[in-house]
Amino acid sequence: NQVSQNTPPDSQQVEIDALKKTVEDLKNAKPPTPQTIIKEVPQKSGPSLSSIISKWRPRVAYVLCTWGYGDNAVEASGSGLLMKNWIATNEHVFRYEGQRPSSCEIYLPDRNVIYYADNTRGSVYGGGIDMAGITIENQDVYTDQLGSKEINYCKEKGKIGESLVILGYPYTGSTNDITATEGIISGYDG
Repeated sequence: NQVSQNTPPDSQQVEIDALKKTVEDLKNAKPPTPQTIIKEVPQKSGPSLSSIISKWRPRVAYVLCTWGYGDNAVEASGSGLLMKNWIATNEHVFRYEGQRPSSCEIYLPDRNVIYYADNTRGSVYGGGIDMAGITIENQDVYTDQLGSKEINYCKEKGKIGESLVILGYPYTGSTNDITATEGIISGYDG
Protein backbone atom coordinates (compact mmCIF):
# COMPACT_ATOMS: atom_id res chain seq x y z
CA ASN A 1 0.00 0.00 0.00
CA GLN A 2 1.86 3.00 -1.30
CA VAL A 3 0.70 6.64 -1.27
CA SER A 4 2.05 9.09 -3.83
CA GLN A 5 4.06 11.89 -2.27
CA ASN A 6 2.54 14.49 -4.69
CA THR A 7 -1.02 13.83 -3.68
CA PRO A 8 -2.19 15.78 -0.63
CA PRO A 9 -4.21 13.97 1.98
CA ASP A 10 -7.98 14.03 1.40
CA SER A 11 -8.70 16.74 3.99
CA GLN A 12 -6.19 19.09 2.40
CA GLN A 13 -7.57 18.39 -1.06
CA VAL A 14 -11.06 19.25 0.10
CA GLU A 15 -9.77 22.55 1.52
CA ILE A 16 -7.88 23.38 -1.70
CA ASP A 17 -10.95 22.65 -3.81
CA ALA A 18 -13.09 24.88 -1.56
CA LEU A 19 -10.58 27.76 -1.86
CA LYS A 20 -10.47 27.37 -5.67
CA LYS A 21 -14.27 27.56 -5.77
CA THR A 22 -14.27 30.67 -3.56
CA VAL A 23 -11.69 32.36 -5.83
CA GLU A 24 -13.75 31.45 -8.92
CA ASP A 25 -16.95 32.76 -7.28
CA LEU A 26 -15.22 36.04 -6.42
CA LYS A 27 -13.97 36.44 -10.00
CA ASN A 28 -17.51 36.03 -11.35
CA ALA A 29 -19.30 38.03 -8.66
CA LYS A 30 -20.67 41.52 -9.33
CA PRO A 31 -19.04 44.25 -7.28
CA PRO A 32 -21.04 45.22 -4.21
CA THR A 33 -23.28 48.25 -4.47
CA PRO A 34 -21.43 51.20 -2.95
CA GLN A 35 -22.91 52.77 0.14
CA THR A 36 -24.35 56.23 -0.23
CA ILE A 37 -22.57 58.73 1.98
CA ILE A 38 -24.56 61.83 2.72
CA LYS A 39 -22.65 64.96 3.60
CA GLU A 40 -24.39 68.07 4.70
CA VAL A 41 -22.89 70.86 2.64
CA PRO A 42 -23.81 74.33 3.79
CA GLN A 43 -25.34 76.47 1.09
CA LYS A 44 -23.49 79.70 0.52
CA SER A 45 -25.70 82.71 0.45
CA GLY A 46 -24.86 86.30 -0.11
CA PRO A 47 -22.20 87.91 -2.28
CA SER A 48 -19.36 85.99 -3.88
CA LEU A 49 -15.87 86.05 -2.42
CA SER A 50 -14.50 88.02 -5.39
CA SER A 51 -17.22 90.69 -5.05
CA ILE A 52 -16.45 91.07 -1.33
CA ILE A 53 -12.74 91.48 -2.08
CA SER A 54 -13.46 93.99 -4.89
CA LYS A 55 -15.70 96.04 -2.61
CA TRP A 56 -13.29 96.25 0.34
CA ARG A 57 -9.89 96.24 -1.46
CA PRO A 58 -9.71 100.03 -2.13
CA ARG A 59 -10.17 100.77 1.59
CA VAL A 60 -7.51 98.39 2.88
CA ALA A 61 -4.34 100.41 3.51
CA TYR A 62 -0.70 99.44 3.93
CA VAL A 63 0.70 101.43 6.88
CA LEU A 64 4.44 101.90 7.42
CA CYS A 65 5.55 103.77 10.56
CA THR A 66 9.11 104.77 11.45
CA TRP A 67 10.75 105.78 14.74
CA GLY A 68 14.04 107.67 14.49
CA TYR A 69 16.13 108.42 11.44
CA GLY A 70 18.94 106.90 9.43
CA ASP A 71 20.65 103.68 10.47
CA ASN A 72 19.01 103.72 13.91
CA ALA A 73 15.45 103.88 12.56
CA VAL A 74 12.93 101.24 13.59
CA GLU A 75 9.98 100.40 11.33
CA ALA A 76 6.64 98.67 11.85
CA SER A 77 4.11 97.91 9.18
CA GLY A 78 0.64 96.51 9.00
CA SER A 79 -2.82 96.81 7.59
CA GLY A 80 -5.34 99.54 8.09
CA LEU A 81 -8.88 100.35 7.05
CA LEU A 82 -9.89 103.74 5.65
CA MET A 83 -12.75 105.20 7.68
CA LYS A 84 -13.88 108.80 7.05
CA ASN A 85 -10.38 110.22 6.46
CA TRP A 86 -8.67 108.26 9.17
CA ILE A 87 -7.12 104.81 9.25
CA ALA A 88 -8.03 102.16 11.79
CA THR A 89 -4.91 100.06 12.40
CA ASN A 90 -3.18 98.16 15.20
CA GLU A 91 -1.47 99.79 18.16
CA HIS A 92 1.68 97.74 17.51
CA VAL A 93 1.93 99.47 14.10
CA PHE A 94 1.54 102.97 15.59
CA ARG A 95 3.45 102.64 18.89
CA TYR A 96 6.93 101.42 19.67
CA GLU A 97 8.07 101.28 23.29
CA GLY A 98 5.22 103.64 24.18
CA GLN A 99 6.27 106.29 21.65
CA ARG A 100 4.46 107.70 18.63
CA PRO A 101 6.31 107.31 15.33
CA SER A 102 8.46 109.97 13.69
CA SER A 103 6.47 109.40 10.52
CA CYS A 104 3.84 107.11 9.02
CA GLU A 105 3.20 106.51 5.35
CA ILE A 106 -0.15 105.17 4.19
CA TYR A 107 -0.64 103.46 0.84
CA LEU A 108 -4.00 102.60 -0.74
CA PRO A 109 -3.93 99.87 -3.41
CA ASP A 110 -5.57 101.84 -6.25
CA ARG A 111 -3.62 105.06 -5.76
CA ASN A 112 -0.08 106.03 -6.63
CA VAL A 113 -0.03 108.53 -3.75
CA ILE A 114 1.74 108.42 -0.41
CA TYR A 115 -0.55 109.62 2.35
CA TYR A 116 0.97 110.76 5.62
CA ALA A 117 -0.29 110.36 9.16
CA ASP A 118 -0.81 113.37 11.37
CA ASN A 119 1.10 111.87 14.29
CA THR A 120 -0.05 114.61 16.65
CA ARG A 121 -3.71 113.61 16.20
CA GLY A 122 -3.44 109.82 16.14
CA SER A 123 -4.91 107.96 19.06
CA VAL A 124 -4.37 104.60 20.71
CA TYR A 125 -7.33 102.90 22.32
CA GLY A 126 -5.50 101.02 25.09
CA GLY A 127 -7.29 98.86 27.60
CA GLY A 128 -5.75 95.72 26.14
CA ILE A 129 -7.17 96.41 22.66
CA ASP A 130 -4.52 96.40 19.94
CA MET A 131 -6.07 99.30 18.00
CA ALA A 132 -5.07 102.77 16.92
CA GLY A 133 -6.60 105.50 14.80
CA ILE A 134 -4.41 107.51 12.44
CA THR A 135 -5.62 110.80 10.96
CA ILE A 136 -4.60 111.33 7.32
CA GLU A 137 -2.67 114.61 7.00
CA ASN A 138 -2.92 115.05 3.22
CA GLN A 139 -6.52 114.02 2.60
CA ASP A 140 -7.81 114.46 -0.93
CA VAL A 141 -11.00 113.99 -2.95
CA TYR A 142 -10.30 110.26 -3.33
CA THR A 143 -9.98 109.61 0.42
CA ASP A 144 -12.98 111.90 1.10
CA GLN A 145 -15.21 109.98 -1.34
CA LEU A 146 -13.97 106.52 -0.42
CA GLY A 147 -14.04 107.24 3.31
CA SER A 148 -17.60 108.58 3.15
CA LYS A 149 -18.99 105.27 1.83
CA GLU A 150 -21.01 103.40 4.42
CA ILE A 151 -19.48 100.41 6.19
CA ASN A 152 -21.85 97.59 7.07
CA TYR A 153 -20.85 96.24 10.45
CA CYS A 154 -21.85 92.79 11.64
CA LYS A 155 -24.96 93.03 13.77
CA GLU A 156 -24.09 89.96 15.80
CA LYS A 157 -21.03 87.95 16.77
CA GLY A 158 -20.06 85.37 14.15
CA LYS A 159 -20.59 81.73 15.02
CA ILE A 160 -17.85 79.14 15.15
CA GLY A 161 -17.66 77.52 11.72
CA GLU A 162 -18.91 80.55 9.77
CA SER A 163 -16.90 81.58 6.71
CA LEU A 164 -14.88 84.77 6.58
CA VAL A 165 -12.25 86.47 4.47
CA ILE A 166 -9.36 88.50 5.87
CA LEU A 167 -7.89 91.28 3.73
CA GLY A 168 -4.68 93.03 4.51
CA TYR A 169 -0.91 93.20 4.33
CA PRO A 170 0.39 90.44 6.61
CA TYR A 171 4.08 90.21 7.39
CA THR A 172 4.52 87.31 4.96
CA GLY A 173 2.34 88.83 2.21
CA SER A 174 2.79 91.48 -0.44
CA THR A 175 3.33 95.18 0.22
CA ASN A 176 2.18 96.02 -3.33
CA ASP A 177 -1.37 94.71 -3.04
CA ILE A 178 -3.63 93.13 -0.49
CA THR A 179 -3.57 89.50 0.49
CA ALA A 180 -6.92 87.71 0.80
CA THR A 181 -7.19 84.73 3.13
CA GLU A 182 -10.39 82.70 3.28
CA GLY A 183 -11.23 80.63 6.32
CA ILE A 184 -13.69 80.02 9.09
CA ILE A 185 -14.16 81.25 12.62
CA SER A 186 -12.36 78.43 14.40
CA GLY A 187 -12.92 79.67 17.93
CA TYR A 188 -12.77 82.55 20.36
CA ASP A 189 -10.07 83.31 22.90
CA GLY A 190 -11.69 84.91 25.90
